[in-house]
Amino acid sequence: MTREPYLISYARVSKGDDQTNAAQWRALDVARCKRCSRRPPAADGRIGGRRRKLADKQRREIAKFVVSGRKSGAEMARLYGVSEPTVSRIVATYRQDPLRLP
Repeated sequence: MTREPYLISYARVSKGDDQTNAAQWRALDVARCKRCSRRPPAADGRIGGRRRKLADKQRREIAKFVVSGRKSGAEMARLYGVSEPTVSRIVATYRQDPLRLP
């Protein structure tokens, strides 16, 4: 018994302005895709991407300590085990809109 070879891949298959999920699934049906998987969104509403390493409370603490000048960005990065650019992004978000930071 021989198996039919198949290709596993991800591709955006619709063209033009219609980039909705329904259009993608219709295009896969037309292309006779045999195995299609719909991955449900994560519990926090994300679709893909990495999980956050820091909790919301930790992000607020980092921003407040750096903005107030009590700790440097490098110190907070070492303390929480994240990179300095991550701390910089957290602080920038906080400075733009303190309420936006969860």
